Amino acid sequence: SGDFYTTKLGELAQVIFHLDRDGAAVDCLTVIRELKNRGLDKKITAPEVFALASGVVISDAAATHARAIRQHARLREVGVIGEQLRGLSRSTHLDDIPEALARAQQQLDALHNANPATIPPSLHEAVPGHLDRIEARKAQQGGVNTGASGLTDFDAAFRGLRPGRFNILAGRPGTGKSLLGLCIARATAIGMGVPTLLASLEMPCDEVLDRLLSAEARVELGRIADGELTEADWARIAKVLPRITGAPLHIDDTEHVTIDGLRNTVRTMR
Repeated sequence: SGDFYTTKLGELAQVIFHLDRDGAAVDCLTVIRELKNRGLDKKITAPEVFALASGVVISDAAATHARAIRQHARLREVGVIGEQLRGLSRSTHLDDIPEALARAQQQLDALHNANPATIPPSLHEAVPGHLDRIEARKAQQGGVNTGASGLTDFDAAFRGLRPGRFNILAGRPGTGKSLLGLCIARATAIGMGVPTLLASLEMPCDEVLDRLLSAEARVELGRIADGELTEADWARIAKVLPRITGAPLHIDDTEHVTIDGLRNTVRTMR
């Protein structure tokens, strides 16, 4: 709680930590009740608590926000020590410089000891857990966590799609990058039922759907694009339509999409 710049927020954090340690539910109502019990309800009002709670976009980001608060607090501590050292330098007699340096070092050491660095795990610590993950991979094969693109040779080379991996498809114009992206989206969403976002910067949604219907129904793309479908074509499309419409595939053909825009869309979908 001492890491907050504002005393009011620090006191609010103390209340939340107290509720959590006692195993109580932490929500606006329990926090407001505890504030009242502590006589803090005038200092931190109920509307302020609700306003803070409504500002939370996603709870999974709490750890990231907490680290940011801690880092800002540490920077303020560095500033305080800097001011103290400046005062020490001005008040120290020339004969007392070694003692002043020792005092300065003590202050810096105290700050460092209060904020130790995280030591990366050694092989002794890392290997046992890794072996467990290797053993678990067999059970995951073919599941959501090792998703496939639907293309046998591609999956054999890249071992499908895995969590935490960022894949970039690169190539000259007209070599089929967009088509491969659509194949992957089709395999994950329609084939495996995994929620998938396809952000199309080149093809509008209608063109993506034309290609999707062509691939699933085995109908020539040109006939779909020209609207010259036979009764047999319509029958094939009708047969696969429930599978397509039931798939969790979302197509975003927004122009001038940005990385931040994509991030927000994915966060909202999640």
